[in-house]
Order: sequence, then C-alpha cells, then structure tokens
Amino acid sequence: AALSPLFGAGCLVAPFLEWNGWQGTEESFLYGQQPRALYKKFPNLRRLELAGIGADLFLRPDQSGQYSSYALLAPEGVPADMVQTRTLMDREQAAQLVELRTLGLADIVHASTPAGLFPHMTLLELWESFLPLYQLQTAFTRVHA
Repeated sequence: AALSPLFGAGCLVAPFLEWNGWQGTEESFLYGQQPRALYKKFPNLRRLELAGIGADLFLRPDQSGQYSSYALLAPEGVPADMVQTRTLMDREQAAQLVELRTLGLADIVHASTPAGLFPHMTLLELWESFLPLYQLQTAFTRVHA
C-alpha cells in the first residue's frame, strides 16, 4: 500500500537480473515476486529499461523443453502458468511502450517475431552490438511496421 503512488509512473528501470535468478536471494528486492503481477500495477508504463543483461523478447523453451528463464512476452502456445510466472507483461501492455532499453536482438530478428510488435516505439536499445547490415531492415520491420 505504501508503494501504490509509484504505480502511476510512466518510466521504470527494472533489475532484470533478479527476475532471471542471477540474484534471486532472499535479500534481493524482487525475491519471491511474480514479475507479471508487478508490471500489471504500472498501467501508465511507456518507458522501460531492463537493467542488467539483455532480456529476451519472447519466452522460449531450452533444448530440454523447459522454460528456465524469463522474458518480456510469451509467444502463442506457452502454458498459462509459465506465462504468468515467467513473463513481464502481455502484448497489450508492451504495445504501449515508446521506449525499451536492453532488449536482446536475437528475438527481434527471429522469423517468428510478428511485424509491428511495438507500434508506438520511438527508442529501442538493443543489447547485442553485432548486427549484420542485412538484418537492419528486418529489425525495423519487426518493431514498427
């Protein structure tokens, strides 16, 4: 209740490392919290920086078929419990973002990423520094068609 005035914020710098378990100790700020439930409390969120390492755009299973990490969104077909516990937001909330920092590039140019995923995006900071020039058009199309 004491934090409720903060939930009207339009800009958030979030410690992504704590979500993906790198700092998942009882002393960490977000320990035991479900990220999606927290982000739902920010209906005016338009600028998001996922502090730490580059976050994945979509939740994807590892080679063993397990969902062991966290991501911004879930693609179609992911079990509902994984969506609720391992993603930060739904597509409707993500579509409202105008700035997104520290997102991994690999998912942006992946063939399964829909075009126009972020229709209002004015600033997108990608984590990887190596982008072949031929993928630049793909990245722009996926973000803002």
